[in-house]
Amino acid sequence: MWNKAEYSEYMQKSLNVFANDLGGIRAGRAHAGLLEGIYAESYGQKIKISQISTISISGVDILSVMPYDKSSLIGIEKAINEANLRVTVSSNGNSILVKLPKMSEDTRKDLIKFVNKTSETSKLAIRNIRRDGMEALKKMEKDKQISEDEKKRNEIILQKLTDEFIAKIEDMIAKKEKEIMEI
Repeated sequence: MWNKAEYSEYMQKSLNVFANDLGGIRAGRAHAGLLEGIYAESYGQKIKISQISTISISGVDILSVMPYDKSSLIGIEKAINEANLRVTVSSNGNSILVKLPKMSEDTRKDLIKFVNKTSETSKLAIRNIRRDGMEALKKMEKDKQISEDEKKRNEIILQKLTDEFIAKIEDMIAKKEKEIMEI
């Protein structure tokens, strides 16, 4: 039997991935999510910086990274530098300060273009989920598991679900654009 909740769950997962991608995009202000995807060498293996240190905001454009174990300090500093975030990294022996440069108007516009490009990927993923759902409905009708009326009804439900998730992405884009353009 066709299940709306299953397709809703797939679309929600795509939305969550997009939200996570947006969280890593710098918008002129320091936020801990900026260092979220960075792994540092510690205890002989690669570990997320957020799991081996405390990341806090020390100012509008400064992050403070305080390792739980001071022996991880050098590895964390090296990982942040290698992440190519275009930030200034300095260490005082106990913690690492990550200073974000001021963003120019051009940089802000480039970020907005990147956000829109990323959103298109997410919208495509949601549309592909809709397509899979439509194909499943056609197959079920062909196999006489559902009637044509049931198929049409479920196609409408699936389209409304798709429209709802695309609208959520559009809302997230608008908020991120506003955040990026804020000085």
